Amino acid sequence: MHGCTDDTLTSLTSIETFIEEIHEMNHAILREEEDAATEFPSILRLLIKKINITGNNPLIRQWWYDVMTSRPPSLPKNEETYREEILDRVEEG
Repeated sequence: MHGCTDDTLTSLTSIETFIEEIHEMNHAILREEEDAATEFPSILRLLIKKINITGNNPLIRQWWYDVMTSRPPSLPKNEETYREEILDRVEEG
């Protein structure tokens, strides 16, 4: 009986390690996408992906604000208002 408990514990530890590795890989992928995202549509897709993964939380709102203020992609004048609208909506949650 003791062997079963050890096996279960070993399995659970392996699963936990595997989940942590998946989270780390996902984080690395998001970071790569973030670095590669230079145009507004790709940054917007990344925002949607982040919200789908983690929900609309303050960290995502801060990330969006930082991205939009530190390296805003150039937009045609008639689309510039979209950036401001999205920033407002993200900040409102």
